[in-house]
Amino acid sequence: MCRRRITVDYNERGQPVFRCWHRGKGCRQPGRSAKGLQRAAVLGLRLLATDTELQAAIREELTSHLRPSKVKHRGPSREGAVTTLTAKRRKLLDLHYADKISADAFGEEESRLTAQIEALKVEEVEVEAEHRRKDELAERFEEVAQLLKTVDIDAVWDAGTPTEQRVLVEELIDAVVIFPDHLEVQVNGAPRLNVTLAEVGLKDPGTRICVSEGGLEPPRPCGH
Repeated sequence: MCRRRITVDYNERGQPVFRCWHRGKGCRQPGRSAKGLQRAAVLGLRLLATDTELQAAIREELTSHLRPSKVKHRGPSREGAVTTLTAKRRKLLDLHYADKISADAFGEEESRLTAQIEALKVEEVEVEAEHRRKDELAERFEEVAQLLKTVDIDAVWDAGTPTEQRVLVEELIDAVVIFPDHLEVQVNGAPRLNVTLAEVGLKDPGTRICVSEGGLEPPRPCGH
């Protein structure tokens, strides 16, 4: 709720609980048991290891920029638009040199064309950066998927000591994000997975759960 990192606290029974707690005050987000969050982490790992439909959906999302668009662009491409605007600016300069346009009119139009060209170049850089990011994520996801194929997460977890379990979480889980009505588990190299509180034994009286496991869409607001 406040985007801060949760910290460890202990309830009246001495059990570890993660809660928002900064400088003696925190947001209204209720504390969540450490065991519940651990179960969420294991569930996220298990989903990625066994749910082939989820794996396919993630691959589809991470490689979407490599597929030809099904929608025909009505306007020119960014590269074509930059070429057209650059040609217009060159013609404008020729008119200025030939004294067929005033200095003020030239300056105003030249500034407008230059701003459009620069905006298109910045947009192209951002698009290329996003494509590189998705390429890297896709590569990382395949590495994680292959690793999880070789590991029986439940067996390893059940056989591990608390220290070994913590190492497993720290190595494979990037974050567990707590919302009032659900959790988001982010395995390293994969998009966040939505997990309901009920799936990991957590309760929030009066809150209607409306996000199911494995969802790739952003969380939706829920009524109470």
